Amino acid sequence: MAVAIRLRREGALNRPYFKVVVADTRSPRDGKFIEIVGTYDPKKAGQNSTLKLDRIEHWIGKGAQPSDTVRSLIKKTKNPEAAAKKAAAVAAKKAAPAPKPEPVEAEPVAAPASAVATERPHRPKQRLSHRHPPSHLRRRLQAKAKIVDMNVKSVGETVSFPLDREANRFAYKNW
Repeated sequence: MAVAIRLRREGALNRPYFKVVVADTRSPRDGKFIEIVGTYDPKKAGQNSTLKLDRIEHWIGKGAQPSDTVRSLIKKTKNPEAAAKKAAAVAAKKAAPAPKPEPVEAEPVAAPASAVATERPHRPKQRLSHRHPPSHLRRRLQAKAKIVDMNVKSVGETVSFPLDREANRFAYKNW
């Protein structure tokens, strides 16, 4: 029986809370477990985990494999000073504004007259309204507007037929 030390999700929607458990690898994430060895609250700032290190060492000694996240939690719990330094460095990096690069002055390049004439001003996309039917209805309207008989030899020749399914089966072929 392969044993793993992993997280078991608890808590409500958008409020995750985990218990660190020793479980058989074949059991589901939130299923049966052997022992609870700690907790982990990812939303909490600072020291957000409590672990029973003696029980974790006992299970690792018996061959249990910790998951990557649990391994990271064990490392943070064993050496809280290093974890605090790393958290402070990350917070300082977020707080420090990024240096702005100096603008490079370049010589203005004149655009050719033909490019200026073909350039259109930016217009925002038009919103669909009642005049623009949705795509599934648009296809039906296009089929009704132009009905092509598959028996006609010349390509693109339009033929008028009654617009009912029985009399004009080929017009509804691609629906």
